[in-house]
Order: sequence, then C-alpha cells, then structure tokens
Amino acid sequence: MLEVDPRPARIRAELGARKVIIVTGSKGGVGKTTIAALLSLALAERGLRPLLIDLDVTDPNMHVVLGVDVESQMPGETKGISPMKVHGVGFISIAPYTKARPAPLRGEDAVNAVRELLAATDYTGYDTIVIDTPPGLGDVNLELLRLVPDALVVVVTTPSKLSKDSLRRHLQLLAESGYGDPIVLYNMSRGERPGELSIPFDGDLEEAYGDPLKLMETKAYGKVRGLAEVLLARLR
Repeated sequence: MLEVDPRPARIRAELGARKVIIVTGSKGGVGKTTIAALLSLALAERGLRPLLIDLDVTDPNMHVVLGVDVESQMPGETKGISPMKVHGVGFISIAPYTKARPAPLRGEDAVNAVRELLAATDYTGYDTIVIDTPPGLGDVNLELLRLVPDALVVVVTTPSKLSKDSLRRHLQLLAESGYGDPIVLYNMSRGERPGELSIPFDGDLEEAYGDPLKLMETKAYGKVRGLAEVLLARLR
C-alpha cells in the first residue's frame, strides 16, 4: 500500500545508509540513557562520527547527561535540523523545543513527533546513529522498529528480579517484531557471569552527569568502550 506520508521514506533512506544502534530497555531507571550517551562518546573516541538521538518525546533527559542547556541552546536549521555538537557527538532531541514543559503525547501524536524529528534532521557527515528510546515497547518504539528494520538493538536491563522478568517479555516482543538477536546488556552489575555483557555499578556517574569529560573518566565508560568493539563487530 502506498504511504501518503513522505516522512517514513526519507527516514528509511537516511538511516538505511548508516549504521544504526537502538538502545532500549523494558523498564525505566535501568540506565539506558546513560549507556547510550557513553556509547556515543566511545564511538566518537574511536574516530567514528556518531549522531545521538533522544527519541523520548514525552520525557527527554539526554541533555542532562551531556550537559546541554536546552533553555539557551537551539539547533540550527539549514538543510533540516542541524544537530548540536557535544565532544565529537552530534545530538538531537525534542527538549530544545519543549524546554522544561511537559509534552503529554501518546498514540498517533507521539508517532508523528518521532517521524517529524527523524525526517527533519540533517544527517550529513554522520556515519553511525545511536537512538535512545523510551522504556518498553510502546508506540514510539514499535514505530522506530518498523522504520529501521536493519538496526542493531541493545536491550539494557539490570540484574534485579523485576528487571529480568520484564526483560523476558521485552525480548519476546522484539522477536515478534523481527528483532530476534538483540544484545542484552546488564547495567549496574555487582558481579559478572560467564557469557553476560555487563557494566559495573559506578557511584561516580551521578556526579559526572553534565560533563562529558568526567563521564569519560568513569569505570562505566571504560567498560562501554569495550562494548563498542562488540557492537561494531556486529554492525560490519
């Protein structure tokens, strides 16, 4: 069936020409946004040109992690929305447009916001896209999976029983959506198990939020640098 909305075709063309990593999680509070930020910084350190997109259109907070003052900074607009630059990483978010105001979007409105943000972005010069998503597999994430069927999905969870229970359902939904081989990352781990990818609990992260250089000095960042190697091998 012919799509009347031209935005999905543009999104598929732009993202299909690049490596795309979707960072998702079954629950809030598992550190998904932090992992997406650290991963983007690690990719930039390796010489790639990453674009980090905060796709949580109702409660964006990636700018807090990166130290972007959305009250005073706005993306430029030439051939579309020009990403802001943070320590070698391009950054796109709805936050500069909503400021501190709540954006109670749901259903079709949320999907339209996602389409608009992704279609209006100028991707020129970026070779890798890292997308931080809202928790769970609601309308926004399902739309994203439909638009980017070849993306590598990283599912962030924690070792807690509740998170693992949610993880099981999350992986089932991903498999039903055609993403049967995601990478599962156990964040805030206090001990590694054979075969698991994990990031240790790091009490220094809270103080490092807002300063990319301090983030890159944390133990968590050191582990994420190793994770970047695993992801890039999967993306080749």
